Amino acid sequence: METERARISRLALGSLILGFASFVLGFLTGIPAAISGHVARYRIRKSGGRLTGDGAAVTGLFLGYALSVLWVLVIVAIGCFGILGPRNKVVGRTALEHSTALVQAVDSFYSEYSRLPEVSSHDFTTLDPEGQRLLRALWGDERLSENMLSPRQISFLRLNEARNGRGGMLFANDGRVIGLVDSWGNPYRVVLNRDAEIPLRFRYGDGTEEVLGRNVIVASRGPDGVEGTKDDIKSWALRKR
Repeated sequence: METERARISRLALGSLILGFASFVLGFLTGIPAAISGHVARYRIRKSGGRLTGDGAAVTGLFLGYALSVLWVLVIVAIGCFGILGPRNKVVGRTALEHSTALVQAVDSFYSEYSRLPEVSSHDFTTLDPEGQRLLRALWGDERLSENMLSPRQISFLRLNEARNGRGGMLFANDGRVIGLVDSWGNPYRVVLNRDAEIPLRFRYGDGTEEVLGRNVIVASRGPDGVEGTKDDIKSWALRKR
């Protein structure tokens, strides 16, 4: 009697083909590839040598599993970018608007008094004592005294109150201004230029910046909270309107 020749399992071949198709179609063919591979291997073991193709089945189910997982990760990543990306842009836009508003308030103060606010330091943050004094003067929130920065008590600056300690003005319980923070809860850095006709040189991050023709520069460290990185928001790097 002639012995029946072994033949390759069509299911194993199908698993292999579907596995390779998963490079393009992801889990749409990856899951069927994995299922087909398992079924093919089971039938090959039970065939008593009449079916071959275990290698093709193993390859197909491996590709099916691996590429399905990979495509799920890609879809999740795209979904996160699509959902969080615009939000990050909105958050960054708020920080940009606030820094621009602070620059414009100082410029308006200069136009009104022909001088910059006379605080004790020219380089500070919006949570430092100098920053608090500047903000109160720009807000029109100074206590009456001979040392007022803005004797006319003009309100040059109006921003929203920070929510959960982020993205706006900070106020004490009595309503007095105590600071300004960016969208990530960090203070802005402020550098006043005593003479806009002379280049303003200052340390920034690991380097030195030089700015000409600005009364003030304002910077946010951005989402990473580190000064001198690419996500910083720098008023002097923006086009002047």
